[in-house]
Amino acid sequence: MVYKHAKPFIRAFSSIAKQQFGQNVHIGELHKGESQITTKDVSIIVGVTNELVGQIIFGMEQDCSKAIVKAMMGGIEVSELDDMGRSALQEYFNWVCGNAAANFIDYDPPYTIDITPPIISIGISKIYPSCPEVYSVPLQLDSGISVELTMSVKERF
Repeated sequence: MVYKHAKPFIRAFSSIAKQQFGQNVHIGELHKGESQITTKDVSIIVGVTNELVGQIIFGMEQDCSKAIVKAMMGGIEVSELDDMGRSALQEYFNWVCGNAAANFIDYDPPYTIDITPPIISIGISKIYPSCPEVYSVPLQLDSGISVELTMSVKERF
């Protein structure tokens, strides 16, 4: 996988953070990771299929996930990730990945991708993705909300 596969997700995350929260996203350095992924306190996992296949994982600490949910719910204080909070997180990252899928059309060569509904993993665990190459990039909003985008994606053909 090359950096171009990360760009549509970074672009979508940045665009939606600006629209939803009015904040800029500071993009860290892309780095190659291990074939096993150690998740964060809260991880949102989205499958990718069609011309690219693999998984996208958005990992964050519990406080960051609550801050995203609070913003999604109009500023309502969030003390725990209940059903509504988890649903808001899933919706937010589904929105990001859906926009990223549309962004892939603008790249050379363009890719057609489909995404699976997001699932949430609470607690630190190890994930062994289907693609051996894993890349991560930290994304931080002006407010300090920090999300690590981890990708394990390859071309199908």
